[in-house]
Amino acid sequence: FSLQWYVEFINSPVWITAVKNSVIVGSGTIVLSTSLSLLAAFGIRQSDSKWLERIVPLTLMPLFLPPVVLGVALLAFFGSYSLHQTYGSIIVAHALWATPISFLILQSVMTQVNWGLQDAALDLGASPLRTKFEVIFPQIKEGLFASALIAFIISLPEFIMALFLSG
Repeated sequence: FSLQWYVEFINSPVWITAVKNSVIVGSGTIVLSTSLSLLAAFGIRQSDSKWLERIVPLTLMPLFLPPVVLGVALLAFFGSYSLHQTYGSIIVAHALWATPISFLILQSVMTQVNWGLQDAALDLGASPLRTKFEVIFPQIKEGLFASALIAFIISLPEFIMALFLSG
């Protein structure tokens, strides 16, 4: 047993840069994916439209596209705006994969929320924003954490789109 290879890893600027880039992209994916998923879950929860029941399964469509096809399409799109070699383009690409799963997690978490507490807080004079932060978010914090963790885990091993978009 030896710690030689751990020391080599820590002393290698190439590996440290790769880890730093992975953390930056993963963190950006967490923020974008979880934010979009949370907004969509709240929007669907507050809507009574029958169309949404038919549209929700379409959120899974990016998962059915092979990474190579999605990578080439995103390369063409971001390349036309000279954005193909940026962290932002890679974060958006990874969020395309992570957002549907994060959305499904948060949508299922929303079914467990006691919405009567929100109504009570609003009836007692709390603002809608305060109600979200003090009544709803404490009830969904575990789901938010799971959603963010899944987004990071999905982003971390995704190499094909990063290769296409990083140049």
